[in-house]
Amino acid sequence: MDRSRQILRKIASASHQVVTAAHDYAVREDSNAVSRCHFQLDEDMRRISLACECLALGILPEEGPAVDVRIRDWLSTDEPQECLHALSQMESSLRQGSAPSWIPRLGIFQGGRGSTATEDKIKKAVDIFNSCKRCFHFLFSTEIW
Repeated sequence: MDRSRQILRKIASASHQVVTAAHDYAVREDSNAVSRCHFQLDEDMRRISLACECLALGILPEEGPAVDVRIRDWLSTDEPQECLHALSQMESSLRQGSAPSWIPRLGIFQGGRGSTATEDKIKKAVDIFNSCKRCFHFLFSTEIW
């Protein structure tokens, strides 16, 4: 069960990193350029993090109700690793090219706050999450809440 707790903690940490990266991105960008899906992404990632932290801390006993069997079954699949991979991709897409670059001859920064050419990276992260959401199904189950 220690290995299972490690995986759950890694997923919790990775989802927290996605929240931090999304917040950093939102702060850098003009509020009009940040999509409305930021709040949904934040809520989903916090819910995943909380579910994993609760499970890792052992709020549910190892030999308890039927949900524990489902936890072990889910952890024995490839889905937790796929969750970690998806979260890593999401964080990478949010952090990619995050620093504005200096254009010496023009004496200005390219990118950053107010840039109209900036793609909505939060939307891209949400698209990655939605394409892999099936792997996260267990963490959204109301039975573990």
